[in-house]
Amino acid sequence: MTILIHDMEMPTSCDKCRFCVNGFTDDAPMYECAVQSYENVSVLVESGGKPFDFRPVWCPLEEAEGSKT
Repeated sequence: MTILIHDMEMPTSCDKCRFCVNGFTDDAPMYECAVQSYENVSVLVESGGKPFDFRPVWCPLEEAEGSKT
């Protein structure tokens, strides 16, 4: 299944992505990708407890054909 989100810029990193969510608390953060299926939820935390500042190669987001770059 494909879901298109109009007027959304492709994030360049997890820390700038609206689908990177904190699964725990501010005291013990564990950021997860809300786009991944439940069985494949990926933890997006660097050593300091912050989300990745890059976009991993396994990122499930794709630009639609014919979209602006």
